[in-house]
Amino acid sequence: MLERADYNPVVGVTNNDLRKEEALLESMMSWRPAAAILANLTHTDRTTRILRAASIPVVEIMDINGVPIDMSVGFNHIHAAQELADYLIGRGYRRFGYVGWIRNEFAASARYAALRARLERLGYGLVAPDLFKMPPDVPGGKYGTKLLLEQAPNTDVIVYSNDMAAVGGALYCIESGVSVPGKLAIAGFTGLRMGESLPWPLTTIRTFRHEIGRVAGRNVLKALSGTPVQKVTDVGYELVKGGSA
Repeated sequence: MLERADYNPVVGVTNNDLRKEEALLESMMSWRPAAAILANLTHTDRTTRILRAASIPVVEIMDINGVPIDMSVGFNHIHAAQELADYLIGRGYRRFGYVGWIRNEFAASARYAALRARLERLGYGLVAPDLFKMPPDVPGGKYGTKLLLEQAPNTDVIVYSNDMAAVGGALYCIESGVSVPGKLAIAGFTGLRMGESLPWPLTTIRTFRHEIGRVAGRNVLKALSGTPVQKVTDVGYELVKGGSA
């Protein structure tokens, strides 16, 4: 979309490191960019000051649970976590585990906190092994599942921070002979197609990542043309009631 409008997108990868984001942004500002698109609403104070002083369109994507610098496009992670918790409780699960939370994944951290708060308010606990230094990927999901079940073998459902980790948990169950969802239920987050290919399609929250990117690009172009733009755009999410939970 941006290329078709004769803009050249330049991408910087931060791995959720706020200092790296700040350094990349400072370097990119020397090129006098027409606009900036950043992941999440959390930044260093200096990054925020740079963006506010730049007088360019700024879009923060994925999360809308906060006040944007200029515009934000995403969905409500807290509501998504609460809806998943309510669904799993409604399915009869009572002993909850969580795998894959990382401190500097800010939206994932918010989902974790919202899920825990929802469960505790309704009288349920949550077992979450300390995996803060492990990426929520397939190996991390396998190891986290093993560790959690060693600590809390009676867990009847594990929620994973994303579908990659959930697939790792599914592989651990298959390799270890743990029946899913009979002995252990599994729920993910993201809505990746690989989750649909499991022996029991993954129960998950589907996020509309491509739509978020499309709307962010469209809002940049609108702002650059002087067209009024909605400050916060909620693209929503979908609870996928799969066969794994």
